[in-house]
Amino acid sequence: MIETALDARITASWVTGDEAYGQDPHLRLALETREVGYVLAVACSTRVRVNQGRAPARADTVADSLPATAWQRHSAGNGARGPRHYDWAWVHIGAGSHRHLLIRRNRTTGELAFYRCWSPTEVTLAELVRVAGARWSIEECFQAAKSQVGLDHYQVRHWTSWHRHITLAMLALAFLTAVAVASAAPHRPTEPHHPTRKREPIHLTVPEIRRLLTAVLTAPAITTATLLHWSSWRRLTSQRLDAVTTGDDLSRNPPDGPGSRTDVRPFRDSRFYAYLRGMFRGRLSGSLELVAQPLRTARRRPEP
Repeated sequence: MIETALDARITASWVTGDEAYGQDPHLRLALETREVGYVLAVACSTRVRVNQGRAPARADTVADSLPATAWQRHSAGNGARGPRHYDWAWVHIGAGSHRHLLIRRNRTTGELAFYRCWSPTEVTLAELVRVAGARWSIEECFQAAKSQVGLDHYQVRHWTSWHRHITLAMLALAFLTAVAVASAAPHRPTEPHHPTRKREPIHLTVPEIRRLLTAVLTAPAITTATLLHWSSWRRLTSQRLDAVTTGDDLSRNPPDGPGSRTDVRPFRDSRFYAYLRGMFRGRLSGSLELVAQPLRTARRRPEP
């Protein structure tokens, strides 16, 4: 698939993957031939040649021999609770000037992870860390697609059927993501300890938008204001959990009163609220009613 994409002139600077791909020499050779850099996870038992003339050594043995000054702290990207900081080290391996063994160490448990790296040009440690950390966001996308739009909920036997399902699932996830980005308040401060963050809920997320749209389509009797109030309560609860995690003092900012956590009026002025209202007052209302009517009929209990 990578070769097909490259042949179609889809450019890529890096390829990253887990140990199943890191142990494949044919994949590494193909990427090097195409001059595409890679950061591929490998097992701790992988043998690498640190210095020319010496016998190959296990990756974990190489890590144990490194001095304390070889380790640097870098973030592998943002996680659910902020930056994911690890200790990182890299060692030149094999022939050529751009082959490295990248080592990640958990700052709490000391657990090690190893990556075999190659690049067509000289790179920095921070760049390799960035590529290695990109796997987390990629896995998050797969998980969101499976849980929110049913990426893996198919039972097909033919390529065409599978391709149609995957394409529609990816399109649905792209739509939800675009709505989440468009509905985010641009003025909300990004600093985790900013005072106004304690009085505002988190942004509308992909799961939250999916729940709202599902409720609107399957239960039209519920008003949009009720749905947004329900959404506000859940997201304010998430904000309280974030505040507890970051150590913010909620007592300094009581949640009651206008503009506080329980105030739903800002949502009536939000772009997502206007989007929902326009969807039912505009040209889409008839189409959505055609979808909702069979669902309402199916939910009715049969008469005795």
